Amino acid sequence: MKIKLITFIILAPLLVLPQTYQWESFKTDNSPLKSNNLSSLQMSDDGILWIGSDSGLTGYNGSAWISYDVSNDLAGYAISSIRTNAESIWLGTDSGVSVGQINSIDDIVWEEPYRVANSDLISNHISSMNIDALDTRWICTDSGITVVTDTSWESFSANELYYLERDEVLCINQQPTLMQYLGTLGGGVTRLNYDVDGISGASTIWKQWTTFNIPEPPYRIQPGLLSDTVTAVLVAKNGDLWFGTQFGLSTHTGESHMDIYLKNPYSWISYTTEIGLVHNNVQVLAQDSTEAVWIGTTGGVSKLIPADTTWTNFTVDSGLVSNDVRDIAIDPDKKSIWFATAGGLSKLTITPNTISKNDQILPKSVEVFPAYPNPFNMSTTIKFQLQSSKQIKILIYDINGRLVNTILNSTLMPGSYRVNWNGKNKNGKDTSSGVYYAILHASDQISRLKLVLVK
Repeated sequence: MKIKLITFIILAPLLVLPQTYQWESFKTDNSPLKSNNLSSLQMSDDGILWIGSDSGLTGYNGSAWISYDVSNDLAGYAISSIRTNAESIWLGTDSGVSVGQINSIDDIVWEEPYRVANSDLISNHISSMNIDALDTRWICTDSGITVVTDTSWESFSANELYYLERDEVLCINQQPTLMQYLGTLGGGVTRLNYDVDGISGASTIWKQWTTFNIPEPPYRIQPGLLSDTVTAVLVAKNGDLWFGTQFGLSTHTGESHMDIYLKNPYSWISYTTEIGLVHNNVQVLAQDSTEAVWIGTTGGVSKLIPADTTWTNFTVDSGLVSNDVRDIAIDPDKKSIWFATAGGLSKLTITPNTISKNDQILPKSVEVFPAYPNPFNMSTTIKFQLQSSKQIKILIYDINGRLVNTILNSTLMPGSYRVNWNGKNKNGKDTSSGVYYAILHASDQISRLKLVLVK
């Protein structure tokens, strides 16, 4: 492996204003919160932040706080999920479902709680809920799902007809889509739609391994989900699907569902702590107005910009009140993001760069260019530029997140560089055809290149 210095650039010092992150924390000792052990969030269309905890529901509109609990006829104290529409609020608890008609933050008319005993609810233990594009309510439980329309309640448990492999449904996407993606305990993800004919569009996205039905070698193993236990689901604005597990984050890119069935290796990408994630145990996923993906884990929060695979990680050292992040709510108008944690409520306000037309704009401290050739047969070249002296590492991973080779680990001066990878692993042996990722680590930046080796 050779490193060729093409040019050498000397830069005069310039002032670059970074994006500003401002943190605020709310706990029982500095706010009216009834508990620091928070579990769920929902930002309603009128700007009210609804906060669920093990002690009931709290609403906050920026100035006033109001709390509700079982004394207000809520189904239970522990609020696991909150969903709102134009006029009502739905609460999933450990003892059933509560529904209230919202007149104002301090005026909610609560209905009698819905439980197994007085409704067609399949279980009283609610894990997650969603309201889809047709205003149908999806209630996920430890015994299956209940679907609620304006005229009916219907429940579904594990059944081959509906491709629900396990009764214990842990999560559902929180976006108002027509198709719903349900993450289960040990049963992967089930894709469902509900219309006038009931459940339709059913299919299952299986575990991380499947073998292509090829009549002769090589019988390639292709990736999918990192785990059959899926704890968070996000349907991105561009149609990509994101799945959080206890072993990391998996995403399926592209709109072709056939790619999902066949586990097309060009469609699946996995992220772990080795590739930028702050912690592998993912609990919640959200997307902001810039299409950045926010990942809440038991070890902090990661912000991922998918377009250029830029990671930013936040922990208690950054200002987060607790690393155990259970839910995320985004207020696009105020450019703020709220985090429900095991230790209280955190608010992150983001102030973007403001650069006048007379300001000089520096490129990124490390600029990485597409690999060439790509796809490649014998070798491919990775080109990058440095604006300052940095410790640079370039690691090659396979599509399952396993380290294949380290092709660069050195402190480099400012300039342009080319690094070749000859398709060999760290033992000098040829790797098989497939998709690989070159991860470039700098002190303040992580970049990813997709490489396709064809033999």
